[in-house]
Amino acid sequence: MSKLLLSIVLLIFTRSVAVAQAPAPTPPSATQRAANAAWNSRDWPRAAETYGALVREDTTLAQPFMRLAVALTELGRYAEARQNLAIAAGKGSPPPQVAYRRALNMMEACRLEVPPGAVSPSA
Repeated sequence: MSKLLLSIVLLIFTRSVAVAQAPAPTPPSATQRAANAAWNSRDWPRAAETYGALVREDTTLAQPFMRLAVALTELGRYAEARQNLAIAAGKGSPPPQVAYRRALNMMEACRLEVPPGAVSPSA
């Protein structure tokens, strides 16, 4: 009886461990690597191009839309950036991050004089 009970417990334990393991993450695509490299080097024209390609490939992720919006803002393409910010917000980007980027976008678009420290990413 105890051998049977031990076998059942071991079977349940092994199955629960196998289920708990997450699948290996998918390696980033060539487009993702290029987009991230452009982002890290602040190559805004290339970042806009590659993140634009990413959002056309996969419309489910928020981060490429957010990064595309930042690149477009840096390039002075404010209306396009606001559209992508709205999409990123709808896909789950953190509201404070979206609000901060919208404020920067509007500030740049309107060329407002804002004193240093008046807009903070931690606010």
